Parts: sequence; C-alpha cells; structure tokens
Amino acid sequence: MAAPGTDSQAALDLLESADSGAGGLTAYVVATPGADGGTFTDSPTARRELNALESAVGALPQVLGTSRQLSPDGTVAMVLVQYPEI
Repeated sequence: MAAPGTDSQAALDLLESADSGAGGLTAYVVATPGADGGTFTDSPTARRELNALESAVGALPQVLGTSRQLSPDGTVAMVLVQYPEI
C-alpha cells in the first residue's frame, strides 16, 4: 500500500529503512510536530518536544537505548527503542 505525500507514507518509509542490526527487541515510536505547523528541522519547539519524548522513552524500565530518524522533509520522526533479548 502506498499513500505518497502523507505522514503515514513517511512513517512507513522510515520503518522500512530502519534496521538497528542489534539483538533484542526494537520498538518504534512515531511522532509528528505539534500544531505550530513547523517541522522537526525548522521548529525549535518541535525539536525540544522530540528531545523530551526521546528522553522519556529512554528512561523507561529495561530500555537499553534510543536513536531517531527523521523523514527527509522533517515532518515525521521515528524513535527506535532498544530492549534486551527476552
């Protein structure tokens, strides 16, 4: 399925390109900027909120680490959350 030009398509593209290569489990948190109309690349508020989200997720129990990827236009971010093997 494809929906070119949509946030959903940007998230799908990021998921398809994400391969942490690490053992264990990986969860994906997909985020879009707030209502200010900016992107993660041009809005300081959106960047602060994304940083806060990544920090909060990284502080959850059992999380080994996080990393993030942005869509080319900066409208979708994906935080990869790495958990240990179970």
